[in-house]
Amino acid sequence: MFDYFHVNENENEQYISLKMPITLFKDEKFRPLSAGAKILYTLFLSRTSLSGKNNWIDENGREYIIYTIEEIMEDLNCREKKAVKSVKELREIGLIKVVRRGQGKPNIIYVMNIFHTKND
Repeated sequence: MFDYFHVNENENEQYISLKMPITLFKDEKFRPLSAGAKILYTLFLSRTSLSGKNNWIDENGREYIIYTIEEIMEDLNCREKKAVKSVKELREIGLIKVVRRGQGKPNIIYVMNIFHTKND
């Protein structure tokens, strides 16, 4: 059985949390996204914190992540079809951009900032 939370216990380092933008649920433009895609976007956001440490920054100063389909399958506890579908949903709505590198190298994924829009 699980125990109750006690005062200040949820601030303890043993708890690792993800920050899921409420915008994914409240903004009409994200309504078409499945729950799995929203969770995946949150995992992608979390992974961007490692970009600087790994020097995953392109020539334009943009951070990217590397997150394989196998890692997605493991983290979401799903099959390949669902992992690919979730990535496709995020790509189609514009929350990520995927750059294929080929030759057995994992794709580069740019996680787009939902809080800032480009002035094109």
